[in-house]
Amino acid sequence: MSSEQLPELVRTLLLSGFHLDRIQRLMPATAILHMHSFTAFGHSLPFVLLYGPEEVLLPHKRQFEKLAEGGNSFPITIGTCSIENIPHFDIKQFFRLLGGPIESRIVHDDTLSALLNDLGHNRLPEGFVGEPNDLLEEFSKQSLQYVLGGQGRRYGRDRSFEKLPDGVVFDTVGTVLLLDTKAYAEGFPVSADDLRRFSDYTERFNNQYSAYFGRVHALIVVSSEFTQTDRQLTDRRNEFYGRCQTALTFIKAEDLGLIVKLIRENVMLRPAVDWKRLFSQLTVSVGDVSNEIQRLIKDGMLRRN
Repeated sequence: MSSEQLPELVRTLLLSGFHLDRIQRLMPATAILHMHSFTAFGHSLPFVLLYGPEEVLLPHKRQFEKLAEGGNSFPITIGTCSIENIPHFDIKQFFRLLGGPIESRIVHDDTLSALLNDLGHNRLPEGFVGEPNDLLEEFSKQSLQYVLGGQGRRYGRDRSFEKLPDGVVFDTVGTVLLLDTKAYAEGFPVSADDLRRFSDYTERFNNQYSAYFGRVHALIVVSSEFTQTDRQLTDRRNEFYGRCQTALTFIKAEDLGLIVKLIRENVMLRPAVDWKRLFSQLTVSVGDVSNEIQRLIKDGMLRRN
């Protein structure tokens, strides 16, 4: 266990459905994490987690035992140490317990672009069960996970109790992208109220987590289409950036499906795509990603037979 593992630990907890309340740094390699999760019925479950190597844990043992004895939070210890009657895991066990495969079945469906287009227009595709907005969130999250080769999480029911975006996705180098999807039959009009919500999400996330994996790079909005002109969207984007110094990027749902297909056909190039630059743009289309793929091929990143 080392202090360098703290960002990885925080990210794993976040992707596993925990919300960080605060971190007490006791020593460089020892910390107490106060966090909570939600039950299916909306009850908040508090946890207190102590991690660190045994040699620096002992001076803080009593402090943690008092927190555990208080009974207000479920206690866990992680590292090479353990405390009697408190659940304990070494760091590899803990990551394995909270880990698991990235959901990606839908990205291999050749009709993904048409499915996302229907859902973006608030239409339930034939053969599917559920609400279009809910499916749009899930399929968009899986799509972004796939194109980035990273991990993501939908906040789902947690949004009923806290101000949260639809989800968060990390790329392979830890760049943070927030996701918000809008199922609108006639296209999504980005309002001033939407910008306030977007900026609230972003600032909240930055305040809680930027110390561990940097500030949010972009908030990505996925919908059927966007009713404003590029000039109007640029004004919205500039206003958003002024609020939280974060990019605001718009993607049509249909294009997101086509981007997934393009990456499937060029998966060896996926790590070389400059996703950070693409997700700094006002809009990202399949044409933008296709141009990036062609640039990489021209530069010799992939030899084709």
